[in-house]
Amino acid sequence: MPHPTLASAQQATLSPGREFQFQLQRIQTYRWGTFDDLRDIDIAPQGHLILGPSGSGKSTLLDGHTSLLTPPRWLDFNVAARNSDKGSTGDRSLATYVRGAWATQTSDDGEKVKRYLRTGTTWSAIAETYRDGTGRVVVLGRILWIKGSGSAHGDVHPLFFLAEREFSLRELDFFPQAGAGFDVRKLKSTLSDVSFTDEFSGYQSKFMRLFGIASDRALRLLHKTQSAKDLGDLNKFLRDFMLDPPETFTVAETLVNEFQVLNSAHEAVLTARKQIEALRPARDALAEYTQTRALLSSLAEERIGVDYFREHWRKRLLDTQIGELHTRASGIAQSIEAFKTKEGQEASAYNALLAKRAGAGGDVLASLNEQMDRVERVRLPEVSSNHDRMKAACTALERALPASPQSFAEMQTEARQVVDQRESMNERHETELDKHKEVKRLTEERFNSLVTEIRAMETRKSNMPSHLLGIREQICRSLRISEESLPFAGELLQVKPAEVKWTGALERVLGGFATSMLVEEEFYREMAAYVNETHLGHRFVYLRMISRTAQPTSDLTPNSLVRKLDIAQQHRAWLQEELRSRFDYLCVDSADDLRTVERGVTVAGQVKHSRTRHEKDDRRRVDERKSWVMGFSNSEKIEAYKAEAMELAPAIEAANRAIEKARNAAVRERDQVMHCQSLVNLTWENTNVVALLDEVKSLKARIDQELKDNPQLSELDSLIDKQKKQWDKATEVRQGAEGNAKEVGSELTKAQRRLDEIPDEALAVRLTPMQEQGLEKRFSESGRKISADNLDQAAGTVLKAIGEEERNATARSGDIKAHIEKLLFVFCSAWPAEAQGLDARLEAADNFMAKLERLETDGLYEFVSRFKALLREQSDQNLAVLHTRLDQERRSIQERLDQVNTSLRRCAFNDNTYLVIDYQDKPPTLVTEFRHQLKSALSHSFKEDDDQEMERRFAELNTVVQRLGSQLPEDVKWRNLVLDVRQHVEFSATEFDETGIEVEAYDSGAGKSGGQRQKLTTTCLAAALRYQLAGEDGMWPSYSTVVMDEAFDRADNEFTAMVMNIFKNFGFQVVAATPVKNVMALEPFIGGGSFVSIRDRKFSEVLAITYIDETGRLDLPVEAQDALADELAAETNEPET
Repeated sequence: MPHPTLASAQQATLSPGREFQFQLQRIQTYRWGTFDDLRDIDIAPQGHLILGPSGSGKSTLLDGHTSLLTPPRWLDFNVAARNSDKGSTGDRSLATYVRGAWATQTSDDGEKVKRYLRTGTTWSAIAETYRDGTGRVVVLGRILWIKGSGSAHGDVHPLFFLAEREFSLRELDFFPQAGAGFDVRKLKSTLSDVSFTDEFSGYQSKFMRLFGIASDRALRLLHKTQSAKDLGDLNKFLRDFMLDPPETFTVAETLVNEFQVLNSAHEAVLTARKQIEALRPARDALAEYTQTRALLSSLAEERIGVDYFREHWRKRLLDTQIGELHTRASGIAQSIEAFKTKEGQEASAYNALLAKRAGAGGDVLASLNEQMDRVERVRLPEVSSNHDRMKAACTALERALPASPQSFAEMQTEARQVVDQRESMNERHETELDKHKEVKRLTEERFNSLVTEIRAMETRKSNMPSHLLGIREQICRSLRISEESLPFAGELLQVKPAEVKWTGALERVLGGFATSMLVEEEFYREMAAYVNETHLGHRFVYLRMISRTAQPTSDLTPNSLVRKLDIAQQHRAWLQEELRSRFDYLCVDSADDLRTVERGVTVAGQVKHSRTRHEKDDRRRVDERKSWVMGFSNSEKIEAYKAEAMELAPAIEAANRAIEKARNAAVRERDQVMHCQSLVNLTWENTNVVALLDEVKSLKARIDQELKDNPQLSELDSLIDKQKKQWDKATEVRQGAEGNAKEVGSELTKAQRRLDEIPDEALAVRLTPMQEQGLEKRFSESGRKISADNLDQAAGTVLKAIGEEERNATARSGDIKAHIEKLLFVFCSAWPAEAQGLDARLEAADNFMAKLERLETDGLYEFVSRFKALLREQSDQNLAVLHTRLDQERRSIQERLDQVNTSLRRCAFNDNTYLVIDYQDKPPTLVTEFRHQLKSALSHSFKEDDDQEMERRFAELNTVVQRLGSQLPEDVKWRNLVLDVRQHVEFSATEFDETGIEVEAYDSGAGKSGGQRQKLTTTCLAAALRYQLAGEDGMWPSYSTVVMDEAFDRADNEFTAMVMNIFKNFGFQVVAATPVKNVMALEPFIGGGSFVSIRDRKFSEVLAITYIDETGRLDLPVEAQDALADELAAETNEPET
C-alpha cells in the first residue's frame, strides 16, 4: 500500500495548474570534474536523491546545475561544504572542473600544485533537460574548452546553449574535431535548431522567459537555497535568504569612488595653495634679489664713473682756484708797487743820516763796527763750530783738549794714523762677525732639523728621517694609498731587548735596507711610474716584494744577526726570507773572531762583508741613538733628539751674544775713525776760540773809546739805528708782498699745470645722471670740504665705500640666490610633475614665477570652483542619494514582505492557519549615530564664498567617506552594519486563522522550539521561492526544481520530513544531495535516486537507484549499503560534543 504522504504527493501532481510546471528530468555531463566521460542521469519528477560518501562527487554534479542557472556575478561553487568549514575558501572553478582537478599535492620544490585528470587541450559539457506536464521540453547546457596547458579562469572558453527539444551531448562529438577544433560557427550551423551564445545574459533572458521566471532575484534565491542548511531564526533567514543585500552598498561605493574625484579636487586646491605658499617667499626673495642686483648695477655704474667724476670735479675746482689766484696776484702786484715807494722813502732818509754822520767824523767808527760785525757774524760761529767738533772728538777718543799748536799737531798725527788703518780694521771686524754668524747658522740649522725630526716622529711611531716620511706622504697622497700599505723595512724590524747592545752595529749593517720602502706587487706599477716622473729631492730606495719560496730559518746560527731581530707581523714571511738571504752576518765579540767568519760584525761597528771587503763607518758614533732608524716605537729617539735640542739652545744664545759684541766693537771703532777724520780735517787756527774772543774784546774797547771821544756820533747812531729799522721794516713788507706774489704765482703755475694734466679723454666722457647725482652726493658727504688737494683722497674714500657696499650687496645677492634656489628645490621635490623638468636654479625663476602668477590668477580659482561644484554635488546629491537610499531600502523590506505574505496567505501553516510576517525598526546605536551624521552633513547649506564653511562641509563628508571606504576590520564591520538596512529591523511572524483572528505570535522564533523555528523559516523560504517563480497570480511555480546540497547531513528525521513536506506543499521538485544515512527520512518524498562513488580518489561513477513505489523505498545497491554502514560506523566513533 503506498505511503500516505506519497499518495498525497501523487494526488497533488494532478492538481489544476501543475501540468505547466517544469521539472528537471535529466542531467548529462561530459568530462565534468572527476566524471571523466559521458554521464546520463535520469531525475525523478517527484523528487530525487543523490547519495554518496563525502568526496565522491555529489557537489560536482550540483555545481554543474549551478553553472547553468546562476548568473556569473553570483556564481560560487561548493558553497555548502565551505559553509560547514568556516575557514575554507573556494578552490573550485570552471577551470578546475574542465581539467578534472582531483587532488592538491606538494611538488619537489615544496609548492602546492593541483593534479588534473585532463591536461593539454580539452573540453567539457553539461546539459539539463526540463519537461512540463504538457510535454514541453527545455534543455539548458554549456560547453567549455581550454586550448593548450592553461588552467586559469581566463583560459576557459564558455558557450551556453538552449534547445526546446530532447538533446544528447553525443550530438556535440564533432565539435572538438571540426576544422581546427572548437569551430563555433560550424556548431551553430550544424545544430541550427539549438540556440548558442557566449553571453550568459542572452541565454538567461531566454530560459527565464521559457520557465516563466520574472526576476533574476529568483535565480539568486535558488542559488542560496542550494547551499542552505540551518536556516536559523526568522531574523537570520529573512536577512540572509529573503532579502537581497541593499543597494546602499552600491550607492556608498559610488560615493566613495566619486569622492576620490572630490578628494582629488580638494587636494588640487590644497596643492595649489601650498604651491602658492611655497612660491610666494621665492617671489619676495626674487624681488629683493632684483633690487639687490639693481643696486649692484648702480654701484658698478657709480664705481666706473668715480675717476671721470673726480676729473670733472677737479677741473671745476681748479678753474675756480685759478680764477681766485689771478685775482689775488693782481691785488698783490698793486700792493708791491706801493711798498716799493715806501721802501725808497725810508732808504733815502737812512742814507741822509749816514751822510750827516760821515761829515761829523764817523768813518773810523764805521770801520770798527764793520770789523766787529764780520767777527761776530762770520768768524766766531765758524771757529766755535770747529772747536766743538774737536772737543767731541777728544771726548770720544778720551783725549784732553790740546793747549798749544804743538799738542794739536801731535794729536792730529795720531788721528791720521788711525784713519790710515781703518780698512784693515774693518776687515778684521767683518771676519770676526762672519765667524760668529756661521756658528749661529750651523747651530740653528741643526736645531731646526731636530725640531723637524721631532715633529715628524711625534705624529708617527716611525724612526725614519723626516724627508723619507715626507716622500712617503707625497706618494701616498698622489697614488691614494694608505701609508700603512707602504712601510719602510726598518719600521717592521726591532732589535730584541736582550740584544740591545748590538743595536748600533746592526744599524750599520741594515741601515740601507731599513730605509728602503717595501712595495707590494699590486702597487709596483703605479709606484715605478710615479717615482720615474717625479723629482723627489732626495735619495730614495724601494724594494719590489716579489713572492718567493720561504726557506727555513733553522739553518741560521745562534749568533746570526737575523736572530737578534724582532719582526712585525706585516710582511713577516717576506722579511724573514730577505734577511736570511742577504744579512746572515755573524755577531762576533772581537776583531780576531771577525777574521774567522765569512761575514760578520763586531759590537764596535766593524763590518766584514766578504773575505776581502771590510767597512767601519765612523761618521757617527756607533751608539748614537739619533741616527738609528729601526724599531716599532720612536719614543727613545724622540727623547734623544729633544736632549740634543736642549743642548743647542744655549749655544745659539752664546752665538747671538758674540755677534752682538762683535757688532758693538765695530761700531765703536767706526765712531773712533770718524772722530779721527774730523781732527785730521781741522787746523789749530780755525779751532782757537780763545784768540778770537780776545779780538772781539779789543774791537769793542776801541768802539767804546771812539764814542766817548765824539758824543755827537752816539746821537746820530741812535737816529741811524731807528731809521734803519724803519727801512728794514719797509723792506720786509715789500719782500713779504713779493713773497706772497711769488707764492701765488707758484700756486697759479701749479694749478695750471694740474689743470693741464687732466686727461682730455676723461673730460670728454659724459657722465650719466645717476653717476652725477650719486657721486655728487657721495663726494659731498665724504666728511670734509672738497678741494683740489684732497680730491684724490675723497675719491679713494668714495671708492672704498662703494666697494664695501658692493661686497655687502654681492654677499646679500648670493644669500638671496641660495635662498631662492632652496625654495625652488623644495618646490621641485614636493611637486616634481609641476616642475616639468625645470631646474631649481635662479635662471629658471621666471618660469616658476609665471606658474605662481597662473596659480594666483586662474589656477587656484579654477581648482576652488571645481572643488566647490563637486562638493555641492557630492554633498547635495551622492550623500543625499545614500540617505534617501537607506530610507528606500527600509521601505523595500515591507514591499518584499508583502510579496512573501501574499504567498504565505495561499498556503496553510498549520491546520486552517496562515502566517503574516512583519518588522519593527530597531537600529543599533551606531546606525542611529550614522543617520544623524548624514542628516547633519545634509542640513547645513554653505555659501560658496565661505571657505571655512566649505572646508567644514568637506571635513564632514570626508569623515563619512573615509570610514565607508576603509578596509580596517573594525571599519568594515561598521560599514556592513550601518549600510545593511536588514540589520536595522527585527522581524516577527503572526499566525492567523481563516477568519483573521490571531492564533499565535512568533517574535523571531524567540522562546519557540527548534522545530517551530525551522518550520517557520522553511515555510517562509518556500513561500518566497513560490512567489518568485509563480508570480502574484500563479498558484504553483512554473519552474519547480529546488536543488539542495548537503541540506540534511546533520538534521534529524523530524526536521527532514518537515522541510520536505513544506516544499512539496508549495509544489516544488526537490533534488537533494545527501549522505546515505539520511535516505530513510527522505524516501517518502522522492521518486528516484542516484548513488555516486569514486575510484582511486579521482574517478567518479553514478549508479541509478530504483524506487519501489509499493514500499516507498529505494532499492539501495550493495555499494550504497556499504557506504551507509561506513557512515553509521563513523558516527558511532565520533566523540560527543
